[in-house]
Amino acid sequence: MTMPTNLGKQTHYGDVAGRTSWRVVFFVICASVTCCVWMISGVASVHGVQGAEGDDSATTRPVRKAWERIKSARPDLAAKRGDVEYWLPIYDSAADEFSMLSQGDRRLERISGFVEKFGKDGAESDFRWMLASLHRTIPKNGAYSPLERNFAGDPVEGADFAEETLAFCEAQVKLLVEDPKLRERYYRFILWSGMYFGKGDVDTATGVRYGYVKGRLAKDRRPKDYWYLARDVVLLTHALGRSDLLTNADCRKMAEQFDRLDKWVNDNEQYFVVNKISHTWAVDGDAKMKGIPLRGRNDWPVLTPPNEPFPDWKGDSPPKEMLGKLRAAM
Repeated sequence: MTMPTNLGKQTHYGDVAGRTSWRVVFFVICASVTCCVWMISGVASVHGVQGAEGDDSATTRPVRKAWERIKSARPDLAAKRGDVEYWLPIYDSAADEFSMLSQGDRRLERISGFVEKFGKDGAESDFRWMLASLHRTIPKNGAYSPLERNFAGDPVEGADFAEETLAFCEAQVKLLVEDPKLRERYYRFILWSGMYFGKGDVDTATGVRYGYVKGRLAKDRRPKDYWYLARDVVLLTHALGRSDLLTNADCRKMAEQFDRLDKWVNDNEQYFVVNKISHTWAVDGDAKMKGIPLRGRNDWPVLTPPNEPFPDWKGDSPPKEMLGKLRAAM
C-alpha cells in the first residue's frame, strides 16, 4: 500500500496552525488584560482628579481666586500713586479677601497657601500681599507676642487670631529659610517700612526685640508662640549679615540658630558698621584685627533703609507711614 507522500507535510502544517492559534489566543488574552488595566487606571485617574478637585475647592482654589482679586483690585485713580488715598481701595480689597480665607474649615491651610504667593508676581503684587493682613505680614518689635493680643476680652477670638498668626509665620519661616532671594526681598521691605528695625541701641525697638527674643528662647526652646519668634530669628540673622547660619537650617530648631547668632554678636558687636549695599550690619575687619572697638555694647549703628520697598519697584513709592496707621486701626 502506497503511503500518501504529503502526510508529513500535513502534520507539519497542522502543527504550525496549532501554534498560530495559541498565539492568537494569547494575544487576545493580553489585549484583554491590557484593556482592563487601562480601564481600571482610567477610573482611578478620574477618582484621583475628583479628589484633587475636592482638595482644590477647599484650599488651593479659594487662595488662587482671592489672590487674583487682590492683584486686580483698582486703586483710587483720582489720587497719585504716592498718596494714601490711591491705595485705600486696594487695602480694603486685600484685607477683605484675607479675612474670607481665614474663615471656616481648613483656614490654616489656606493661610499657608496665601503665604506662598509672596515673591511670585512682582513688586506691586508683593505690596498688595503685605496689605492683606498687616498684623501678620509685618512683625511687631518690642516685647510683643500674638498670644497677648486682647480682643475686648473675647478669648475665642484671641485664640483664633494667635492660631492663624502662628500658622502664617510657620509657613513663612519655612519659605524664607528655603529661599534666600525671598528672604532678602522680605527683609528689604521690612527695613523700608520702618516698622521693625529702628536704632540699634538697647533702648530702641530693635534692641528691645533682640533682647526679648533672646530671653524668650533661653527660657523655653519651643514656646507656644515659637513660630512668631522663629521669624524674628530669620530677620535678625539676615539683618546681622549672617544668613549663612540659615543654610540648611532646621526650622524647628531656631532657638539653636539664635544661640549661634548671639555668640557671634557678643564677639563682634563692638566692631559693627553698616553695609550700605545690602542694608545690613557687618563687621569692620580692620578694626577687629587691631582690637580697636568702634562702639560700646548694645550700641549698634543705624541701618540705612532702601528708597523703595522692593528692588523692582517702578514709579513713586507708596507712603510707608500709612502701614502703621492702618495696622493701628485694625
